[in-house]
Amino acid sequence: MLLTLDDLHLADSATLAALRGLARLGLPAGVALLVAAREPDAQAHPIWGGTHAELALLECVSDVRLSELDSAAVRRLVVRHLPGLAPDGAARVAEALYERTRGHALHVSAVIESLSGLDAPDGEKAVDELATVIPARLRPLLDHQLAGLEPDARDALEGLAVLAPLSLADLGTLLDVAPRALSKQLRSAVDRGLLAATTDGFAFRHALTRDAVLDAVPPASAQALHHARYRVLVTESRPEPFTLLRHAVGAGPLLPTLELGDARLGAGIAAYRQGAMEEALVQLDAVLDSSRPSSVTLHRGLVLEALGRHDEADEVLDEVVEQAALSAEQGLAATDTGEVDDAVVAAVGHDAMGISVAGRPRRARRLRRARSLPLSKRQRAEVLRSLILEEEQLHGDVDDPTALPELLELAATGFGDPGLLAGIRVLEANHLVDAPVPAAQRLAVCEQAAALADSEGEDALWFEAEELRIAALLATGRQDAAVAARRDLEPLAVDRHRPRTMWMVSLLDAGLTLARGDTDEADAAALAALHRGQELGLPDAVGAYGVHLLVRHLLGRTLPSLQGLPAGAAAMYPLVAAWSAAAAVDAAVGEDLDQAASHLADWHRKREGREGRLFDRPGLCLAACAAFALGDVPTAEVVRRDLPPTPGRWSSWASARPPSARSRSTRASPPPSSATARRPASSSARPRPSPTASAGPPGPTPPAASSATSSRGRGVRRVVPPPRRTPARSDCSRRPDVPPSSGRDGSQPVAPGSVRRRDAIDIAPLPPATGP
Repeated sequence: MLLTLDDLHLADSATLAALRGLARLGLPAGVALLVAAREPDAQAHPIWGGTHAELALLECVSDVRLSELDSAAVRRLVVRHLPGLAPDGAARVAEALYERTRGHALHVSAVIESLSGLDAPDGEKAVDELATVIPARLRPLLDHQLAGLEPDARDALEGLAVLAPLSLADLGTLLDVAPRALSKQLRSAVDRGLLAATTDGFAFRHALTRDAVLDAVPPASAQALHHARYRVLVTESRPEPFTLLRHAVGAGPLLPTLELGDARLGAGIAAYRQGAMEEALVQLDAVLDSSRPSSVTLHRGLVLEALGRHDEADEVLDEVVEQAALSAEQGLAATDTGEVDDAVVAAVGHDAMGISVAGRPRRARRLRRARSLPLSKRQRAEVLRSLILEEEQLHGDVDDPTALPELLELAATGFGDPGLLAGIRVLEANHLVDAPVPAAQRLAVCEQAAALADSEGEDALWFEAEELRIAALLATGRQDAAVAARRDLEPLAVDRHRPRTMWMVSLLDAGLTLARGDTDEADAAALAALHRGQELGLPDAVGAYGVHLLVRHLLGRTLPSLQGLPAGAAAMYPLVAAWSAAAAVDAAVGEDLDQAASHLADWHRKREGREGRLFDRPGLCLAACAAFALGDVPTAEVVRRDLPPTPGRWSSWASARPPSARSRSTRASPPPSSATARRPASSSARPRPSPTASAGPPGPTPPAASSATSSRGRGVRRVVPPPRRTPARSDCSRRPDVPPSSGRDGSQPVAPGSVRRRDAIDIAPLPPATGP
C-alpha cells in the first residue's frame, strides 16, 4: 500500500508530530509513505524545517531532492495547458520557456499560468510575454529568498545580476571585495537555489531569477555599476563591442553622448561584419555624436548598399569620399586619421554586391575621386582594381589608359604584400573567365587568388575568388568538386550576408539542374534565383533569368516561344555581344536569315577590340550556330581562332535553321564590313567541327553571369604566360550542302535544322555571379 501526503510544508504541528512518530516506530510490512514539500517556499516554515531535519537522520527515511524538468517534460506541459498552440508554436514556446526557467518546476508552472489566453497558434504572443514576465505568484517566494540574505551578500547578488556574465575576480574588483570574501557571501545564495557555481565564479540558475533580482535593484545603483564596468572595458585593447555597448547604455546619464556614440558605432560595425545588417543599421542610426563621424557615415552607407537600398547608399558614400577629397585638396590635416581609409572603403563599396553588368556610374565616380587621395600601395591597388572592373562594365574598356599600367607596376613591386597580390590575382581571375586560355590555367589562377585572400583574411576578396574558382571547376569538368565547394560556400554567404554569393548559389543550382535535363525543376530553380536576387537588391537578377530562358529554349528547340527576347536583350545590354549572337540564332530559327545576318554583323561590331570579354565564350558558341545557318565562313574562322584549345574536349556545332531555309543561304550579299562579310555559299564550305574549350560537365550548362570584361588580352592577363596555341585546321573542300560523314570526335552528322540533344551545342558556362 502507498500512502501520499502533498504540500507537507503547510502541515500543522500535530500532523508533523504524527509523521515523526510513524518514522521512528516504522511502518508495517507492505506499506510505504510518500510525502512532498516545497523548499524554499514563499514563506518560512520553521516547524517543517525542524521535522525535515529530524526525518533525514533516520535510516528508514529516504530524502530525495527532485531535479529540474527536462525540455521534453516542459513541452508536454505547454501542450497540455496551452491547447491553442499549433505544433510549431508549441515547440517555440517550450524552447523559450525552458531557456528562461531551465526546467525549474515551480517557475515553469507559474509562467505557464501567466500565459493563459496567449495561446495563438504561432506562439508569437506567448514567446514575447514570457521573455519579460515575472509571475505574480513567484514574487513572494523570490522576496523571501532575498530577504534571508545578509546585506553584503544581497549587494553582491545584485551586482552580479546587473553585470553578469562576470568572473568572480572581476566582480570583486568592481565591488572592492576580495574574491575569497565575495565567494563566501555568494555561497549563501547558492544554498537558497539562486546561484550555481561556474568555473570562474557564480551564475544565476535561471534567467527568471536574475530578472527578478535585477528588478529590485535601484536604477541609480545599476547605472553606477554599469559605468564602473564600462571604464574597465575601455582600457582593454579589444573589448567585445556588444558587451561594451550594453554597459555604455546601462550607464545612462553618467556617460557622455560622444562615448555612447562610439560604443554604438563599434557595435554597428561588428554587426555589419557579421552580416546582421538590420541590427547594424539600428545601431548606426542611433548614433547622435561620435569621435569618428566619417566612419559612422561610411558604415551606414555600406549597410544600405548591402540591403539593396542603392540610391540612399550612393548619397551617403558620395559624402564620405567627397569630404576626404576636399580635405586633401585644401591641404587640411584630417581630424580623423582614418578619413582616407574610410574614403577608400566607401569608393569600393560593399564588395559582396559584386559588379553590375550595366555598370554603376556613381561608384565609378567615387573610385576616380578616391584615386586622387594620398593612398598606400594596397589602397591604390584596391581602388584601381575596382575602377578597372567598373569602367569595363560602363564603357566596355577602361576610360583612363593609365589605370592598368599603374596596377601592373604595383603588382611588379608588391610581392612582399600578399594582400595587394590577392586583389590583383582576383582581378586576373575575373579577366580570364572568357579569355582564350585553357580552363586549367584559369582554375590555377582562381585557386591562387582564393588562397592569398584566405591567408590575409580578406573576406570580400575570398568570396569573389571562391565564386570564380567554382566556375573554373565547372569549366574543367570537375562538377563534383564544384558542387562540394558550393555546399560549403552557401552557409558562409548567408552568415556573412554576401548577397551576390547567396544569389550565385541558387543560380548555380538552376544551371546544374538544367544540365541534367530536368527542365521543369530547372525552371523552378531559376525562378527562385530570380526572386532571391530581387529580394537581395541585385540589379542583374532579371538578366540572368533571361540567360536561363535562352539556354533552356535553345536546347529544347523552342526559341520562337521567347518572342524576340534575345533581340530585346541585345538592345538592353549593348556591351554584351553574346546577346547579339543569340538574337542571330533566334532569327535563323525563325527563318529570317537577313535579320540573322544583321544580328551576327552586330555581334562582330560589338566584339571588335573586346575579344575574350564578358560572355565571349558562349557568344562564340552561339555565333557558330548562326554561322552554320548562314554559311558564314569568316565567322566560323573567328570561332575556330578564338576558342582556346583544351585537350580531350570537343564541341560539335549544329545548324539552328530549318532545312527549308537552306536555299536562301546561298544568296550572295554585299559584306557589311571586311570582318563580317559572308562568302557566297557556292564558294565556301560549312565550318567543320573544331576543337574548343568545352568548359563544363558533359552536356550543356547554362551560362550565368560573369564579372570579366575588358583588356584581357592586353592587360592583367600578361602576368600569366600565354598557353601554347594549336592552329585550327581549315577545311574548305566540301560543298556547303554536303555534310561530313562524322565529326573529328567520332560523332554522327547532324541534319541541318536539327539540334542534337546534350551534345549538339556545348555552351561553355560562365561563373554564376551576375546575369546580363
